[in-house]
Amino acid sequence: MLFRSAREQVDSYSLGWQARWLDRRLITLFGWRRDATESFVGQPPYREWADPAVPGATTSELRRYYSLARDVPFKSSPEVSVSADTKTAGAVLKVLPWLGLTYNQSANFTPSTNPSQVTFLGERPGNQSGESRDIGVRVQVFGDRLSVALNRFENSIRNQIRGGGAYVGFARGMIDRLRANYSQDSHFSALPPSGLYPVDPAQTVATDWDFDATGYELTVILNPSRRWRISLTGSINDNVLGAHLLGYGKYLNTAQPFQGLATWRRFAAELRKVEAGQPSAQFDLNPQNAAHRLQAATDALYLENQSNGAEQQYLDERALEGQTTNWSGRYAVNGVATHEFDSQGPLKGWSVGGNFRWRSADVAGYRRKLNAAGAPEGIIDVNQPISGEAFWDVGAMVRYQRRLERGLMLRLQLNVQNLPNWQDPRLVKVST
Repeated sequence: MLFRSAREQVDSYSLGWQARWLDRRLITLFGWRRDATESFVGQPPYREWADPAVPGATTSELRRYYSLARDVPFKSSPEVSVSADTKTAGAVLKVLPWLGLTYNQSANFTPSTNPSQVTFLGERPGNQSGESRDIGVRVQVFGDRLSVALNRFENSIRNQIRGGGAYVGFARGMIDRLRANYSQDSHFSALPPSGLYPVDPAQTVATDWDFDATGYELTVILNPSRRWRISLTGSINDNVLGAHLLGYGKYLNTAQPFQGLATWRRFAAELRKVEAGQPSAQFDLNPQNAAHRLQAATDALYLENQSNGAEQQYLDERALEGQTTNWSGRYAVNGVATHEFDSQGPLKGWSVGGNFRWRSADVAGYRRKLNAAGAPEGIIDVNQPISGEAFWDVGAMVRYQRRLERGLMLRLQLNVQNLPNWQDPRLVKVST
């Protein structure tokens, strides 16, 4: 659509402060940034032309010609105007020559400024915010050849904006079915053409997600000699899914003229009346016409299945709230070793290395609760996770570098992941 062309303008102000205390044993820092963001969209006048030679051009806005976006001026006043603050603070304390303590925290705020992005109810998405906190201890011994650091981290994201394409299928299917079969029905004259609802293909619908991640990370770095470097990292991560898809749930449970679970199920019930030979107050179908009764039965079944599918999809997602969603595994280990050859030998400038990574078994999905007949057709059961397998691979690296004239450095590096070329498939997502 024409009005989706946009321009964004950001004015930023920042302040930073670093200080040293206790004879440089304590270093503190503070940072602050304010971003003032404005989004402008195109404005009329513009050219809109319905070509009689194009079928449906007089009734569908998507079949008409419009001015090019570059020829449309922007509005003088912004469509969206918001301000955001990003703050960070940290400290490093040298307790002993070989022992240090670290602390970092930050808070950020990301405004929703995309005028083409809407929620399922056609509203502008809320703003995203996040916080992080990191506490660590670091030990350096053997002349700083061995460094060991342990960190505890806490991260949170509120109202993370994601694309909602995975959740429009059921609603879009039902609305398209109503458009296709009842566009000439007197009860559906107000049903807009495709492209005007948030779930339609021409729209960009957004969803909201909250996460809380906590865990520990251990890093060991060993430099046994000037040309060798070995590092090993391991982590434990608990990523908890919080409230999410609240806008989608509101959309499903808000009755609208042609949208919402209550509306779709009411249409299905009215079509069942026609199937049974009774007139409907919602459809012009003739219950005495066999073809109309067959159409009513087919469409009623479709609306029932699609509305049930939409509701179950939403309830499945809500059942995950408060659960640890370790899609990549809770435990992770990474290792890297590099060797730089002697600068005076025949391999001057060359380096080689290897790496490996390991991930514990991931949560690929959940089994479903049983219905009255004992079939797994209920919402997912978070107490019955389905896990994949632990995963690991190895890689290699070769690098060449040399100093050119005027201080320029040439560096060529080749990285090979999955060196043994293991091809076993991994179970990463399953639905029951």
